[in-house]
Amino acid sequence: MRELVRPAPAFLWWAVSCVFAFIAAGSIAGFAVPKIRRSRATLMAILGWWPVSVVGVLAVLCGRLASVVVLSIVSAGVLRESLALLRLPARFQRIAWPAGVLLAALTHALMLYDGALATRVAFLAPLVVMPVVYLLTVGSEDFVRSAGGAVWATLASVGMFSFAARLTTGDVGGPYGGVGAAFAFFVLVMMSDAMQFMTGKIAGRTPLIPSVSPKKTWEGFILGACATGLVGALVAPSVLHQGRALGFALGASVAVLGLAGDLIASGWKRDAGVKDSGVVIPGQGGLLDRCDSVLFVAPWFYGFAVACL
Repeated sequence: MRELVRPAPAFLWWAVSCVFAFIAAGSIAGFAVPKIRRSRATLMAILGWWPVSVVGVLAVLCGRLASVVVLSIVSAGVLRESLALLRLPARFQRIAWPAGVLLAALTHALMLYDGALATRVAFLAPLVVMPVVYLLTVGSEDFVRSAGGAVWATLASVGMFSFAARLTTGDVGGPYGGVGAAFAFFVLVMMSDAMQFMTGKIAGRTPLIPSVSPKKTWEGFILGACATGLVGALVAPSVLHQGRALGFALGASVAVLGLAGDLIASGWKRDAGVKDSGVVIPGQGGLLDRCDSVLFVAPWFYGFAVACL
């Protein structure tokens, strides 16, 4: 049990305090600068990072047991919102949601013992469970769209998301092990979202894909990717013991994949006819809205951690 609750190194707690200081400075600026204060969306986006950061600390720095508990809860919440967007038949929805929750709990519990097995379960089980449950509860009517959508939602919410837990619980190299890699992961994902949002507000002119996400701009994406690359170059030497050039490339790649996740989630919500996936975070939508970047970055980042650390 000592291994399950082992605290993170003191250096990472100091690094986390710098992250909170950055968010605190942004929050103060949000209330102090009239232009930001008058923009409710901008202010709520800044304040929305507080609960996200607290969850990140619980998931990364409070031991392997806390990590799997917190991330399994988040995974189940993302799955619930994802299934709701599909407008599935009520009979199937009543079974699919509990089945997905059990799968998320099993996947994250297995992370404590065998990460590779947990990942296989997370990716293979939905391919069988969701179609079979649909056939038993509904039949063949609208099978491909509904059952296929449920499979996709579960693979993303449980399978791809599970790599975030695998970072903290797996055998990852580097000076701080999986905890250090997971810290760098969450910091880069947060900074990517924040930098693309802020630079888009300041310098955004050219719409990226207006039919999917009207507020995304090329300027915000490029400047945000460069800013995240700089954060990666700053974090990599101390936390990952990697060169600044590799850290910059890692940060920029996180921005690219994070944007891909954001656009895919936006297309998903537009197809469902909703603006936000939920109302978990006031002014910022649901868990899927906050985790769409994580879903697509986590597998890539885990692959980087295993290959390079």
